[in-house]
Amino acid sequence: MYIGIAFVLALVLGAAYEYTDNLTVPAVIHGTYNAVQFAGAYLTATGGL
Repeated sequence: MYIGIAFVLALVLGAAYEYTDNLTVPAVIHGTYNAVQFAGAYLTATGGL
């Protein structure tokens, strides 16, 4: 499952870079993805809001 998610994320980040020719855009997308993952893990560990 993780390999599939990582592959799709790589495609999205690569396409974002190719489309914008700017490394900042995929970096922001990656940071947002990581923040959403962290928030989900935090909510799961603490029992929600």
